[in-house]
Amino acid sequence: MHKYDVTIKAHPKDYMKLKYVIDSLKYLVPQPESIYLITPDKHIPVEYKDDPRLVVFSDEEVLPSIERKRMRYRPNWFYSMLMGLFQDITPNEYYFDVQADNIFTKELHLFDEAGKPIFFIAPVNKHYHPPYFLFNEKVVNIIGRPGAEMGIEKDDSFITGFMTYKKSVSKEMLDIYGGLDGFYEKCVEVIEDNCMLGDYEIYPCWCIVHHPEMYTIQKELPMYITGIEHPDEYDDDRINTIFEFVKERTDIFAISAHTWYDTPPL
Repeated sequence: MHKYDVTIKAHPKDYMKLKYVIDSLKYLVPQPESIYLITPDKHIPVEYKDDPRLVVFSDEEVLPSIERKRMRYRPNWFYSMLMGLFQDITPNEYYFDVQADNIFTKELHLFDEAGKPIFFIAPVNKHYHPPYFLFNEKVVNIIGRPGAEMGIEKDDSFITGFMTYKKSVSKEMLDIYGGLDGFYEKCVEVIEDNCMLGDYEIYPCWCIVHHPEMYTIQKELPMYITGIEHPDEYDDDRINTIFEFVKERTDIFAISAHTWYDTPPL
């Protein structure tokens, strides 16, 4: 089975959730070699300060050549997606990127019996978000939603809160533009509110078009999605209430506990 690492990128609004996110990695099969936590200020949950698996980076250290302020639209959000797609701080070829508000609740196998990594599609995320696919067309020449021959429908979404990446595959997208800096220049040129990078959409679309045998597709992964509106905040009681609710739903593999903004942060 492949060795891999976990990456978690966290904004301060999600810091209190991190202890639950990290604890829930115990459900991953196989287990990761290391956990890379990426935050603006190298924040570590106190419960994990001495965990030998944990490696901490500031987000500025991950893609040092990128000037995120050049991005016209939500530069911090976009930068986070670039980190998820193109980071090279983890040592293994595979890495499993987990959102900082995603909490696993039961055993999840990341590779099939043949050793292929799995792309998960959640039934709760049935949508086709045109800005992501316009970006794919303009930047990597992939038109629409590929994969109909694999049973992927137009409104299926790979945006589940986690994704297994292979570095050499991500690099193929960069190579179109001679590397990360050239790719970023193209992004600065095309990104606006109706043309937007979707990290968990562009990567599987690229694989389906260029490496259709590399990944296995698993549809209908049961998840529970909930959220609160900023400036309201999560606390331990709220998280435990969600756990109690999900306990009755034995089919649920993961919880997404979002903090939503009326006006998204930059």
